[in-house]
Amino acid sequence: MAAHDDRRAEELTRKQSSLARARGLRIDTAISVAAQSREGREFLWWLLQIGKVGTQPFTTNALTTAFQCGELNVGNAILERLITVNPAIYVQMQQENQNEYDQLVSAPASVEHPGHGDASGGNSGGYDNDSLT
Repeated sequence: MAAHDDRRAEELTRKQSSLARARGLRIDTAISVAAQSREGREFLWWLLQIGKVGTQPFTTNALTTAFQCGELNVGNAILERLITVNPAIYVQMQQENQNEYDQLVSAPASVEHPGHGDASGGNSGGYDNDSLT
């Protein structure tokens, strides 16, 4: 009876591995599809921003530092997956972010950019030039 249990456990392990591979391929496909559109790249960039990629998590409060390290860990996992799927996509997103920032700071002072803060350089939901560069 123990041999039967071992075969069943091996079969279950193979099925779990197969399901994990299939799930991974679906995630990779979703990233590839998202990377094909400007909106998709902006969504991926937003994920990296909330994952604090490119930031220093240290603060004088150990609990805050630990929390921010957790955020950064998630962001780094997302970045790793993006680069694994398409290494050029991160560079493309950085260039798009820099171009948008350059347009923002070179705009006349009287023009406001909806969703990207005011022309004085404020940032109320747009890209942050300091993050992810």
